[in-house]
Amino acid sequence: KVTLILGLLNNRVPIRLMNELLLAAAEDDAVPPVLVSRLASQLKNRTLNDLRSQQFSQLIHVLRAKKDKNQSKYVNALVSSPLKEELWKPPFESKFVWRDKKKNVVATQTEGLFLQENSLLGWALSPSPLDSALVPPSKAHLTEAGSKEWDHLTRATRGRVEGLQRGLQTKLTSSQDQAAEFVDIILRAGDEPRMAVLEWLGAIITTAEPRGKQGQPAPEGFNFWPQYGNHVIDCLNQQEPGAFERSMKNLLLLQALHARLQGFPTSGMALNAFTLLLHLLKPIKPEQASTVSAFFPVRDDVPQLLGNYHKEARFGEKEQIEAATASAKSDPACTTALSDKSLFKSQIFWLTTKGVGYLLMPVAKESFHAWQNLASAMYDKDREISDGATREFMLAEAALKESRFLERLGHLVDLTFRFLQHAAAGGQQALPPPAPGPSWHVMPSSVLENVLELCDLYRDRERKKTAGGIPTGLFIHVDPDPVLTTLCIVMASEDHVRDPSLRGRAVKLLHRLCFAFRSWRDKLNHPPLDKQLIPCLVNVFIAVEKAIMSYYDLSYRYKYELRVPVMDLFDLTLQTEGHREVLDQFIKGDGNDKFLK
Repeated sequence: KVTLILGLLNNRVPIRLMNELLLAAAEDDAVPPVLVSRLASQLKNRTLNDLRSQQFSQLIHVLRAKKDKNQSKYVNALVSSPLKEELWKPPFESKFVWRDKKKNVVATQTEGLFLQENSLLGWALSPSPLDSALVPPSKAHLTEAGSKEWDHLTRATRGRVEGLQRGLQTKLTSSQDQAAEFVDIILRAGDEPRMAVLEWLGAIITTAEPRGKQGQPAPEGFNFWPQYGNHVIDCLNQQEPGAFERSMKNLLLLQALHARLQGFPTSGMALNAFTLLLHLLKPIKPEQASTVSAFFPVRDDVPQLLGNYHKEARFGEKEQIEAATASAKSDPACTTALSDKSLFKSQIFWLTTKGVGYLLMPVAKESFHAWQNLASAMYDKDREISDGATREFMLAEAALKESRFLERLGHLVDLTFRFLQHAAAGGQQALPPPAPGPSWHVMPSSVLENVLELCDLYRDRERKKTAGGIPTGLFIHVDPDPVLTTLCIVMASEDHVRDPSLRGRAVKLLHRLCFAFRSWRDKLNHPPLDKQLIPCLVNVFIAVEKAIMSYYDLSYRYKYELRVPVMDLFDLTLQTEGHREVLDQFIKGDGNDKFLK
């Protein structure tokens, strides 16, 4: 039966007839696992220039086959034994451990790269232009990094580079669309298949955690992005000509070797997985941000999806977090079974939120910071390294600034700021900030830190303070109101955020966005900011100044950097009579007491 169906799939059989044949064949319980296994095995070693589109379409056609609204037997076969162990999530055995001086195990190899290379969803997500170091030398010419058309881009015209990037984006979005269609079919097939997808994505994000943490700088380690790539530049400048590490190709090879030893997914795989999460997040409308549960990460069984995310630092004090966690036990997000469909919205939001820090940001910072700086620093010293860094930057930029990716990323940023505003205000009026409640006390601080860093990374750095243009890139898709309101809550309230450096980062972002986009700047003269911005600026200025000799001691230089945006915003707002009146009233009331303290 399987051989006959495979033969028919390779011929032009009417779709309706093919569906009837597939449904009839599925009545034999032995057929679905064998047929799915035969089709899936053809997708192993997919690449961006060999997507196996015909074979992928055949697999999609088979997985779609179901009678009425019944569950697909082919999908159920994929996430059940024996295919679950063979194709979906093969059992992993760690082969490397790291020990301290006392011989205690401090780290073990994880399953990220193993899933990337040995599971069906890994094959669906792996095609990428960023992972050429994994390709054998005999096939290097088949990758973008190994092709002549992507070589010597430092001497190419911008038109030629943009043409190459557009062609790459077409191939990349085609591959990502195939993976999204495949995952959508599985998610709609029932509770067990849906949980299988979520657990697989959770495992990939968890294994990528080393890439998102400070430390392990290249070339000794695997992260190029720490210190904006300056450590790599210093090491290259000290290397003798001809040294193994004085080569862009070899640096990427070392990173790939670390990925194999440590077990984290490669950059291209991480970015494709994050793109899939953005696709799954898209149906959540902005006005539904308040329905996402802030208590979901404190569930006892959340490590099944989010790994160690429950150990993240939170905004509340220890007693506040314990009280909030106790009160969350009665929340539906904590009492409902993890496999319940009603939790899917919160599950996807938190997976995507964690993915920002561990899947997206390492790749984006590597591109926008390390590769750009490395290409510039080595341009006159070693043109081959400069060309290689430029090529890697252009390849990553094609994926990170693709129009649909930016639209969905903007949706995530907008949703995150709305969610933070609702959690900070507890559903009440946001400004002036009310006392934080349990939903804010259990909020991981990395949610705010990552979205601030993401916005700063994507803002147009070439824009002058006086440009006053229209929003561009990512910010076309972001509503300024929840962003500005949330930033003002962070700036104004010590009860919400105690770290003055984080509050300073909020005012720096507000300053940059308002001076870059005139429409955002005009919002400062409309409710509620026309009455609340001045107190927010005073509060954040005092917080930064009083950080000396405290737990959050800030260096003098960093304090100076935080003073400048506050002074610029004061200079801008106090040109308006309304803001001057607010300042006059504030310094005669609550503001006077704050200054005296």
